[in-house]
Amino acid sequence: MTSTFAWIFNDHGVEHLLQHDLLTGWFTIGAVVYFETAIIFLLFLPVDSLVFAAGAFVGAKHGSIALPVLIFSIAALLGDVTAFTFAHSRFGHAMIHGKWISRVKIQRTRTFFKKYGPAAIIACRFIGFARSFSPLAAGLSKIRASHYVMFDAIGCIAWTTLLLTIGYRLGKVSWVQLHLTFVSVVLVLAALLVFAIQGLVVYLRRHK
Repeated sequence: MTSTFAWIFNDHGVEHLLQHDLLTGWFTIGAVVYFETAIIFLLFLPVDSLVFAAGAFVGAKHGSIALPVLIFSIAALLGDVTAFTFAHSRFGHAMIHGKWISRVKIQRTRTFFKKYGPAAIIACRFIGFARSFSPLAAGLSKIRASHYVMFDAIGCIAWTTLLLTIGYRLGKVSWVQLHLTFVSVVLVLAALLVFAIQGLVVYLRRHK
């Protein structure tokens, strides 16, 4: 089992996976994308790196990213919807009325999604730790399902397309091909830095 999934954390694991069987590789990566948000305990999965590496593979082979965009977007949306639906189950209600999640935090989450609306749903897809928690939090916050799914779909498509496109463009550079993990981590950290700066600006403006 360990060797089977070793490619997830391997610098060139995605490349080896896709070279072996392209279509199976796309669906395997899609499964990882799905489970990252469908099961909150799997938030450690390096999904951003995998999607970026997949784009780099396609770029190096001069292929098309159309199919992986479709597969990964659907997988991401299904994972989010699974977690969102779970929040409305009896287990989700137990989390609300039990001691698993603070009611104060739930109320803050509701206020956050209510205040920032669609922008919050879309933006969470681009932030690793927020992406893993936001579907469950959105469900616990009692956001209308149709509203959540519509804007989350936009976020999933935008996230998948952006990472695959960046990977595709950079995948044609030989140095990038040799350092896929390093480049993908840098890109993720850069995105987090941008959001952190934006959050700091908003905070400072409110406390002037």
